[in-house]
Amino acid sequence: AGICPPQNIQNNSDAYFHQGSLNSIFNNISSGLSTCAQGTLTGNSTPVAIADSDYVIPRSTPYKLVGNSTDADGTSTHTYTWEQNDLSTVTGLPRETNATGPMVRSFEGTSDRVRYIPRLEELLVNGGNSTQWEKLSSVSRVQTFDLTVRDNDTRGGQTNSDEMIVQVDANAGPFRVTSQNLGGIVWLPNTVENITWDVAGTDANTINTANVNILLSTDGGSNFDTVLASNVPNTGSYALTVPSGIVSPSCRIMIEGAGNIFFALNTREFNINADVQITCTTYQSGVLGTSIPDNNARGIRSSINIPLTDNIESIKLGVDISHTYIQDLIFSVNDPSNSINAIAWNRECANQNDIAATFEDGGVTVLCRQPTVGNFAPSESFAIFNGVAANGDWTLSVSDNGDSDLGTLNSWSLEVCVQNVTPLSNESFELDNLSIYPNPNNGNFNILFDNASSNNVGVTVFDLSGRSVFKRSYETSSSFNQNINLGSVSTGMYLVNIIDGNRTITKKIIVD
Repeated sequence: AGICPPQNIQNNSDAYFHQGSLNSIFNNISSGLSTCAQGTLTGNSTPVAIADSDYVIPRSTPYKLVGNSTDADGTSTHTYTWEQNDLSTVTGLPRETNATGPMVRSFEGTSDRVRYIPRLEELLVNGGNSTQWEKLSSVSRVQTFDLTVRDNDTRGGQTNSDEMIVQVDANAGPFRVTSQNLGGIVWLPNTVENITWDVAGTDANTINTANVNILLSTDGGSNFDTVLASNVPNTGSYALTVPSGIVSPSCRIMIEGAGNIFFALNTREFNINADVQITCTTYQSGVLGTSIPDNNARGIRSSINIPLTDNIESIKLGVDISHTYIQDLIFSVNDPSNSINAIAWNRECANQNDIAATFEDGGVTVLCRQPTVGNFAPSESFAIFNGVAANGDWTLSVSDNGDSDLGTLNSWSLEVCVQNVTPLSNESFELDNLSIYPNPNNGNFNILFDNASSNNVGVTVFDLSGRSVFKRSYETSSSFNQNINLGSVSTGMYLVNIIDGNRTITKKIIVD
């Protein structure tokens, strides 16, 4: 077969697609007869990949790669892939001490321009350390990264690449957040909280990062989109006045080098001004008496409407089924979107008859009896529903997967637990001349303020786990003056919540 000449591409901004190339190859192989492919102008411009600048970072410290792109056709369909391009003769898993070779694995490109190393979801779990396939260098070395941008255009997708260098200086690092790493931390608005970190030489050496930015996530670390402070001196400490308007039980802190790519996370979620209450409500199907068709995988479906507008914290399924040989049965739960399904019972037990049981995560393994009763773990975890919108029709599907045995779905129920988050304190309201004294105290203290707006003032004291250790209402006139005795509580920090009409104030006390 002859060799096809290269196409003469006149316009570098447009890409060609060689139609018939596959047919030509097949014809060459099968018969030796073919015609050369004809180039066709797609009209799709080639994107321009723009990797970040080169940086020097501290050892054993997470960092992020930031890419960008331009395209005459727009960038809405672009995806970004970061890959390390460092060859080595070293074999086996990557190691922190490798001076050459790859340390970072390649993942499929996404529309996210930022690539955290290691990946953010893994950093949130492991506290900012290396993972099996994503290593943070503990030695001085150079790392080369290539950014590949794909435009994913249906007319004929095009790619472009750009390179950046990340140099590790082992004389600095690890850079770490050293505060907000314990459980039970609660911040209240307009109070002062100290944020601390280990500078670890990042303000000198070849890194010379004089300032840092302090970012906040209110969704457990998925997004760090709240700036608490920017360009503050990289001294290892910052006194933050907690801003009002933030209410979240799932906060994390990121401190990043200003003008650099290294960063660190605190290791635990903490609470900012959030009173979290879990409310559980059980919804019943009523008496059904619905026959389950024998040896029919389609089975039956029954729905219960859940009117709640909150998201799911957890669910518990209750079923009452009369059926001989219950190993024939499979039943599962679907959410209102009908896109999330979890099997509660998957042909468990053998010769037993009838089921009157509940299923929830944390339950015990099924104990086969006749009838089978108890509180059991589902065959598939119900955690898949966590965070799903509760509102709508939840469906139970029941099928009989063997012949000669009949049954009836008598009834079923669904207990839905949702998380209600309200502010602990509304500092836009002030109680006149509020005083809580002595503080610290031994569990016995006084609350005093003037000009109460209601005739009934509520006082609740919480420990840092959110458990109420004291709750009482007091009739009052203009001035409120009450002694509070918590009894024999443990030493530590407590939150005193005062409700006066539509005014709510929460203050911290120390019991020692």
